[in-house]
Amino acid sequence: MAILKKTLFNLQPTPPHSAPLQQNYSPFKTSFTEYDYCLLYVLEYKGELIQTRYVFDDVYMTKEGKWASPLKPKGLYNTIFTDLFTPKKINFITPIEFEYQDVFFKQIKENFPEVYTKINDGKITVEYGYYIEDLFEIRKSGLLKQYDYLIK
Repeated sequence: MAILKKTLFNLQPTPPHSAPLQQNYSPFKTSFTEYDYCLLYVLEYKGELIQTRYVFDDVYMTKEGKWASPLKPKGLYNTIFTDLFTPKKINFITPIEFEYQDVFFKQIKENFPEVYTKINDGKITVEYGYYIEDLFEIRKSGLLKQYDYLIK
């Protein structure tokens, strides 16, 4: 049984002519627990295994029997920049597809490179990404660089 404390809030009404809050479109989830399969980055420190915070890659099986992660849109914490690391065409067993609302079309065009994705009929299909053996090397030069002293 949980005990909850009731708190009163002083809510201010929104002025009738205020602009709506900007919403960002991202079909990718923010926690590894929301995916079926993820590549976690675990380091050993003083005899203990420690998962690096906020660094993970969702992975999916390919038709070649390898694991790979789809290319993420610009602006996410874990985005790999295509000008630094060229993604590869990946044949995912299950296509990586997301539906979107028309209100996000401009933002999607800006953040999902057309070279690597198909955008049509309210759907984004990601066809490029990185195999897990490449992901580790990419992460070592980026998000994991702060842990250089622990990576052997």
